[in-house]
Amino acid sequence: MMDEMAEQSGLGLDLQTELFLQLAELVGTTTRTGPVLALACERLATIIGCTRVSVFLVVNGQPVPRMSRFADGMTIPEQWDQFRATTAANHPPAVVSTVLKHCIPVVRTTYRDDWWAEQFDVASVMAVPIGNPSHPLGVLVADSQIPCDFPPEQVRLAAALGVQLGGIVALARQIEEQNARLDIAETVRKFVVEGSLATTTLGVAQALAYAVSDAFGYTASLAVALDTNGWITGFTGSGVDANLLAEVGNLLNGEVLSTGLRSGGIGGPFLLQEMTSDAPLSHGLTTLGLRSGWCIPMTRLNGQVVGVVFVGDLGDHSVGDHRHRDLVDVLAEESRVMVENAMLREHDHHHATHDILTGLANRAQFEEYLTRAIAASERSNDPFAVLLLDLNRFKDVNDTLGHRMGDELLRQVASRLTSVMRDADVVARLGGDEFVVLLTTSADVTGATVAAKRIIDALEQPLLVADRSIWIGASVGIACFPDHGKDPQTLLHRADLAMYEAKRTTVGVLAYDASVDREQSSVQGLSLELPRAIQANELLLHYQPKLDLNSGAVVGVEALVRWGHPTLGLLNPDQFVPLAEATGMVRQLTSWVLVTALRQVATWRSRGLILGMAVNVSARDLSDPTLPARVMAALDEAAVPADQLTLELTESAIMSDEAKGTQVLTELRALGVKISLDDFGTGYSSLAYLERLPLDEVKIDRSFLGKDGFGAESFVVRSMVNMGHHLGLRIVVEGVESLPSHESVARINCDELQGYVLSPPLAVADFERWLDEWTDEAGAGRFA
Repeated sequence: MMDEMAEQSGLGLDLQTELFLQLAELVGTTTRTGPVLALACERLATIIGCTRVSVFLVVNGQPVPRMSRFADGMTIPEQWDQFRATTAANHPPAVVSTVLKHCIPVVRTTYRDDWWAEQFDVASVMAVPIGNPSHPLGVLVADSQIPCDFPPEQVRLAAALGVQLGGIVALARQIEEQNARLDIAETVRKFVVEGSLATTTLGVAQALAYAVSDAFGYTASLAVALDTNGWITGFTGSGVDANLLAEVGNLLNGEVLSTGLRSGGIGGPFLLQEMTSDAPLSHGLTTLGLRSGWCIPMTRLNGQVVGVVFVGDLGDHSVGDHRHRDLVDVLAEESRVMVENAMLREHDHHHATHDILTGLANRAQFEEYLTRAIAASERSNDPFAVLLLDLNRFKDVNDTLGHRMGDELLRQVASRLTSVMRDADVVARLGGDEFVVLLTTSADVTGATVAAKRIIDALEQPLLVADRSIWIGASVGIACFPDHGKDPQTLLHRADLAMYEAKRTTVGVLAYDASVDREQSSVQGLSLELPRAIQANELLLHYQPKLDLNSGAVVGVEALVRWGHPTLGLLNPDQFVPLAEATGMVRQLTSWVLVTALRQVATWRSRGLILGMAVNVSARDLSDPTLPARVMAALDEAAVPADQLTLELTESAIMSDEAKGTQVLTELRALGVKISLDDFGTGYSSLAYLERLPLDEVKIDRSFLGKDGFGAESFVVRSMVNMGHHLGLRIVVEGVESLPSHESVARINCDELQGYVLSPPLAVADFERWLDEWTDEAGAGRFA
């Protein structure tokens, strides 16, 4: 047949044979269709003597120009670019559409059907299907700029060539698809390896961005991580200017990423050109120059969006290609499992390094921060400080209100601490009610003291827990690197020592010095010496007077224990009473105070001086069912009427076991002993709570008094006074230290006052001298 075709057309057999042989040889050496199509177009144009031969291949259902060659083998880039651009902007030549529609060769000796003929000066054209005529893969088009006939043998030759090219294109596409699948598999494999190592959502997002960029040759990316509420929690970029990335970071900080990047919300990956949102993220992408490429939402297995990846090139040219969708979809799907695993690892790591209750760093994480700070400080020679703080009344909260309320209090303390510290500082919870702060800058003793006082001020403001206002307070110890220690353990230990000394001496804030160690050692030894001190009569009582505001007379005293230590000198109660409570010695200590105080009342009575005596009782005492019997024995031994004794207890002491405490108080009151509720207003009960207790007196805590009186607290205190009087209770205000405070107390109808404005606690002889002076005419007019 080939011979017949050649003979009839006047063409040499060698040209046709050469064409098909060259095609066969070329197919054997390359898997690319471009060289094969170029050779076919050039040789066919030469054999049939036309101006140009072009190839249109069907891609996504549409014919796309893929090759165009002249008879001399030349192709003019400008013309080819124009040819492709014009075709894309209009529609395929009419002859191409006809062949694809009817699946038959078409010859037009006079061709003026459409824009293509006019644009490229086409006079005659022949077009045949490529591949199986019933399902063509494309169209082979030969055109001439001068009118000509295309005899049947040329059409048959072109048709035969079209069939052969169809096989070549189909094979090439199979190979391309196979290679693409292999490339996808390799890209996915690498992504799975790298993404599986990520420990955060942002790490998976970054691995996904790299995988897509490597697969498609993209040069820029932005990966964004989101929390469960859509808040942006982190971002990273590649191939973009660092300053622009920082600018975008400021833009995105604190923003919520909407799931409405395009209509219908985020579904699967889509081209950036499709993004319709004008939110800050869109503006951020424009700032970076990322205007084209892919947007790939990262979702959990439940569909929740936890990140978004943007990959593409910088500039205005379009690089997004729908042909990439298969790989992008596969990578997006693979990322779902990786995100779940990363979030689990992140969750486990967070719980391993953070306090579950407050969300702050835990001890292990803080020590890691501390180790890094030491290394950085050794390089820079900049000091830093550790602030260790302990809450002052937290045990009372737990004992009184329960652990759930205590936990809520700790969460509020953590929130308040982080609110008053700088972003560069590290706040951690060591355990219990102990917190610690790492000050990384301005951290000499002076700067650390300023920061510690800021903490103290913040925690002196009441905390609202379950509609209760709770005053908690704190003590802070400071240790500075390198002066107070050069390793984490030493710094924490010495900050702890300083904190306990600050608590013991009630100074609030204290920096470590060597004397702290010595004093702590001495204090620890006191717990062993206390039993001997009681036996050796080293304890003594000081007495602070209580003034009746109506009569102006001193009507009683409060007994306050002191320890005349043979080597440490006179010790205040806060230096040894907590030790007595911790070691179980408080029962013996309270018994000694009761007996000694009532003996003093008996002595004064024998001289005609009638004064009430107030003695403090601890929570441990109140939980002891033998307390009423011990009180009765002390009263009988001293022969003192029971109504001259007042037992003072704090709210926390009563509420640590309300049922048992109320029972013991009821028995004591049945003896005739008076009961006073000490430090009222700093605890956790409502005013209505007073109705349930067998009380005679309420002492309003000194924390309500400023140097000029009650001030802004006067309304609250007045409510306490009115409620107390309504319940038949006497109201005593303690801690009154100035004349304005005295006048403020008198104005709101309190019954008694106690404080330094009257007298400090005094030894018995000093108190008796003071009382003599007070009863003199000059003393009586002191507050006149």
